[in-house]
Amino acid sequence: MSRYGRYNFVAMLSLPVIAALTSIIMFGFRLDTVAFVFGTNLAPMLIGALISGLLLRYATMPGTKARFIAIWPTLVPAAFGALWYVAGVVIPNDSDPGREYFAVPLYLLMWVVGVAVVALIGCLMTRSSGSAT
Repeated sequence: MSRYGRYNFVAMLSLPVIAALTSIIMFGFRLDTVAFVFGTNLAPMLIGALISGLLLRYATMPGTKARFIAIWPTLVPAAFGALWYVAGVVIPNDSDPGREYFAVPLYLLMWVVGVAVVALIGCLMTRSSGSAT
C-alpha cells in the first residue's frame, strides 16, 4: 500500500471513530447509538475511499500532484465531518442534540460526490500537464 493509500485508509476510518466518540460524549455509552453513528458515517467514507482508490490507480505517474488530489474525496469530507462533530461537542445544541448525527452523513455524501468531481478534473489536468511536485 502506498503512502497515499494509507492516508486514504486512515481518513476513511477516522471519521466514523470520531463520530462514535463524540456520540458517546453527547449521549453516554449506548451501543445502539454508537453502532448507528459509526455505520452511517462509514457509508459515505467507504464511497469516498472507493472513488479515491480508483483515482489513485488512475494517477499512475509517481511524483505528481495527482496522487494527492486523488485522495481528496476521502480527506475533505472526513475533515469537514470531524470538525462538525467536535464543534457539536464543544458547543452543544440544547434544543435538539443529535440532529447532526442524522444530517451530517447526508452532507458528507454530497461532499464526497462534489469533491470527487473536482478531484477527477484535477487528476485529469495534472496527468495531462505532467506537473511534478
